[in-house]
Amino acid sequence: MNLSTALPLVFIHSSDEALGAYDMHYQPTQVLVSVLLAVFAASCALEMANHKTHRPRWIALGALMLGLGTWAMHFIGMTALRIDCGIQYEPWLTALSVLPGVAAAAVALHFAARDRAGLATLLLAGTVMGAGVGLMHYLGMAAMRLDGALRYDSRLFLLSIVAAVLLAIGALWLRQRLLGTRLGRHPFLGSLVGGGVLGLAISAMHYTAMAGAYFLPGAGAGTEATGFTDPTALATVVGLLTLLLLLGGFSFVLASARIAMARQRAEAMQAMLRKVTAVLDNMGDGLLVTDGQGRITQLNPALLALYRLDEEAGGGQPLPGMPVRAVLGDEVGDFVAKALDEQRVALSLTAEVAVLDSRVARVVATVLGKDSAGPQAGSQGLVITFRDITHEVEVSRMKTDFIANVSHELRTPLTSVLGFAKVIRKQFQRSVLPALNPQDTKTISVVEKIQSQLDIIVSEGERLTNLINDVLDLTKIEAGKIEWRDEPVDMGALLQRAVDATAAIYQPRELPLKLEVQHPLPLLRGDPDRLLQVIINLLSNAAKFTEQGEVHCWARLEGGRLTVAVADQGCGISEFDQQQLFERFRQVGNTLTDKPRGTGLGLAICKQVIEHHRGEIWVESQVGQGSTFCFALPLPEQAVAEGAVVGTDTAPAVALTALSGHPRTILVVDDETNIRALLRLELEAVGYLVREAADGVQAIQQVKQSPPDLILLDVMMPGMSGFEVAAVLRSTPEANKIPIVILSIVDDRARGRAVGADSYLSKPINMEVLLPEIDGLLRRRESTKRMLLVDDRDAPVVAVTQMLRAKGYQVEVLDPEMQRGDRAAALPEMMVVFSPAEDPLHVASSMQTAREGERVYLVVTGAGLTRPAP
Repeated sequence: MNLSTALPLVFIHSSDEALGAYDMHYQPTQVLVSVLLAVFAASCALEMANHKTHRPRWIALGALMLGLGTWAMHFIGMTALRIDCGIQYEPWLTALSVLPGVAAAAVALHFAARDRAGLATLLLAGTVMGAGVGLMHYLGMAAMRLDGALRYDSRLFLLSIVAAVLLAIGALWLRQRLLGTRLGRHPFLGSLVGGGVLGLAISAMHYTAMAGAYFLPGAGAGTEATGFTDPTALATVVGLLTLLLLLGGFSFVLASARIAMARQRAEAMQAMLRKVTAVLDNMGDGLLVTDGQGRITQLNPALLALYRLDEEAGGGQPLPGMPVRAVLGDEVGDFVAKALDEQRVALSLTAEVAVLDSRVARVVATVLGKDSAGPQAGSQGLVITFRDITHEVEVSRMKTDFIANVSHELRTPLTSVLGFAKVIRKQFQRSVLPALNPQDTKTISVVEKIQSQLDIIVSEGERLTNLINDVLDLTKIEAGKIEWRDEPVDMGALLQRAVDATAAIYQPRELPLKLEVQHPLPLLRGDPDRLLQVIINLLSNAAKFTEQGEVHCWARLEGGRLTVAVADQGCGISEFDQQQLFERFRQVGNTLTDKPRGTGLGLAICKQVIEHHRGEIWVESQVGQGSTFCFALPLPEQAVAEGAVVGTDTAPAVALTALSGHPRTILVVDDETNIRALLRLELEAVGYLVREAADGVQAIQQVKQSPPDLILLDVMMPGMSGFEVAAVLRSTPEANKIPIVILSIVDDRARGRAVGADSYLSKPINMEVLLPEIDGLLRRRESTKRMLLVDDRDAPVVAVTQMLRAKGYQVEVLDPEMQRGDRAAALPEMMVVFSPAEDPLHVASSMQTAREGERVYLVVTGAGLTRPAP
């Protein structure tokens, strides 16, 4: 079969010849169906060409879809034709006509599927597509067998081919342009628009060609030719094929839409992942992500740089998967373990860790997530940030040192001002007031004003002293340099002391203060002075902010802890202020409109003290309804509720002259002339003889020439510090037993004890504390009363030791596990045995034998026995 036989194209030669053609018209519904089918097939084919994976397969499938769709569109359009002549179709040529459309579609989609198809490529693809559609159309027309002859109008014939080519080129070009715009994010829209134009191009070519076709009566192939005797059969085949195309197309469209959505989500996730990765890689803070077992899962370059690590650990092993402890050290490993252990009670944890080159990093660990909401749910890991705060720590240290130095420097002149003000007030009351004439009202009025002004100087000096003490306390607590005592604490007695200490604030204002203490309360372990400082601060704050009403203080056992609360009926505190109430220098209200009531350091110090005792402090408050400040302290493992700790007794501040018949001599060593003069006034007023030394060298020389009975020693002096002077004196035979009391603006008690100081007091000088301390030290030195306390428990020993030493006894404390020979060597005139570890009478008898029969007094607590040993 040659082309001229398979594709007989005969054109009309005159318009008169066309006048005899049969009348033709179309069924509109079928025409619309044919056009929509062409558009649908073209859109599906172009969408298939968008797939980049397995592209040849998708192009082949798309070519088949477009070719079959074009073929079905053609024959649906032919079945829509209504003409008054019999028409049949040659089956093989009808089937063969589908091949040009499929081949042309494959070529066009191959070129159109390129990411950047140029104009020449689009022209070639469009030309092939238009020509293939035209060839398919005219092959299908040639398969017709009818009672008559088929003739074509040459002009419309050419127009149909040109229209098919141009519209195909336009469709491919429009799709390419749409993919380069915002619609490129949604390729299906480009395929839909391009498919619409391409489908219209196919339909336009078909119906333009049909407009140029003339069916003439006369001799023709006839209906006897081999073909489908019933044209309905062709319509059935085409209908089934169309149904298959529609089902396949709809399935593909749905799958393609889902694939497109999945691809968009994947691309969005990849874009987000790239963005997050870029952020993590470029963030200034180090980032560490761990799993629930403390193994590394991810880290960023900043953390690698902070620890000078490579992507791989030693031996070429990658860091992800390794334990945190093995890579970043024990300190970070312990922090991670603690964060994982406490994740059920705290979703975040903060600490400061040391890194390389003496640098410091603040680490914040946040729980990554929970597998479930149940109580046994474990975390999926931790997200930990590392921020290099070396500079901030250095600045904070410099600030702390500056504040401490300024505060120390303020203490020296403040000591003189406050000390001399108290001396003047005392002398004024003792000497001037008794000599006044009660009838001289004018002089009395002036004197009262002077006394009031002296009281103001003393009061403001003490206020400034408290401020300096608060600043120094806070800086020492933060620097870890404060000295904490660990003693039995009776909270009931401590609360009573605090109430007594704040009575001067409550009584003038007639503000009721109610104290309620649950009895009995167990003894705690801690620093009683610091805890007393906390309670006094809370009671003072309650008085400051309560204009009317009352203040209620209570202590009770709650949930295995001892809770203390101070409740006032003041103005209350807002939620915003509560969040920052325990921060340094924070005060409630507007400091520009409200007069500040303090320094903003008291509660910060309270928080530090309570947290040191492993406790918790918090506030409960509502505006207008008062506030309740609470703190809770853990109970010791073996809490005993045996009552209050035995209180200490303070000896009166009277100079010791009766013991030896002559006044005691005190050497005052200080480089400040005013301080020496102040101490001379105070000490001579109670009967002591005072000598002075302006520096450490003079002090050592005077001690060697004439040893005093006691030395008052400053620390910060030119040439030699007080610590160095004390060390030298303790190494000389003349002074190794002389009591040394350090009076200094530097609070370093541990170093003072290390160099042999017997007592350590801070400036400004409080004579009410200094004089009893001097008296007790001198009594202890002069006394021959020696006592031995034997016990393996701390609670009673500490209390009794304080009481006996205040009475002037020399007290030694021994553990009952010591060897008997050591006991005998240190045995004094009286022994108090608290521990029933062994028979006390047997112990005393053996020690009396060791002392060659001297009488030994034995006191056994709890047995009611007080008698000399036999």
